[in-house]
Amino acid sequence: MTATRLIGHIASAALLTTAAALVPLAAGAATMPEVAASSLNLTVTGQPGTAQFRSAVLTCEPTGGTHPNAPAACENLTGVNGDFQELTKEPAPAMCTLDLKQVTLRATGTWRGKPVNFEREFANVCVAKSHTGEVFSF
Repeated sequence: MTATRLIGHIASAALLTTAAALVPLAAGAATMPEVAASSLNLTVTGQPGTAQFRSAVLTCEPTGGTHPNAPAACENLTGVNGDFQELTKEPAPAMCTLDLKQVTLRATGTWRGKPVNFEREFANVCVAKSHTGEVFSF
């Protein structure tokens, strides 16, 4: 066998080995589940007769929207897999006043493709923040 043929066989074998090594990587990439985008319309409403009303749009995966602290809000929701009931279950330690200025928090939209429809009332904004982290802080 000549040197040229030998080099040709070695090159062909190297090419086949490289291609065989890449096949599992391509198959793995094709089977990875795609995460559905999350988009939520958030509102904070005060008691009737007050001018307190705020709203924001929060998108996660990718992070964005009109929410001023979208990365932290998405992190809060990711920690509970978008479950607002779980999010509000345990409040963070906070020094809130006993001032009764009731607020209603609402979230509608989708979290990773699943519908979200959440509404809950809190005694005041401080208590609401202690239960929801950065999600309704806008």
